[in-house]
Amino acid sequence: MALAIQLKNEEITRRCDSNFKEWDKPKKKILDHKNEEDRKVYLDSIAGDGAAILDGDGQTLAVNAIFQPYALNKIDVEKLVKRGTRHINSQKITMETEQAIIFVVSTDGPITVFHKGEAVFRVL
Repeated sequence: MALAIQLKNEEITRRCDSNFKEWDKPKKKILDHKNEEDRKVYLDSIAGDGAAILDGDGQTLAVNAIFQPYALNKIDVEKLVKRGTRHINSQKITMETEQAIIFVVSTDGPITVFHKGEAVFRVL
């Protein structure tokens, strides 16, 4: 799972394949999901292989988004955190947009935060 936060007015959805789903549920900020049941419903609705995209205020814009970075952009191998597609594409999108922060949750547990093409934080 990936959670992308677009800062300013940069539209990350323009850098995704066309199969993403615009958020059609009531507009709430992510922090507005106060009780446990509400949080579970929200997390279940954004779970999956694609990314959930939030605006800078924490409102969900889209779910099930698959990033499509430019193929010609290369990541310095020494800066590469993990070789999985989700990590590489997230790292590239943050390098290309410069105004996005992406949290990638691995199936094996680690969480990596990308900003400006760098892994700025990693929790194992």
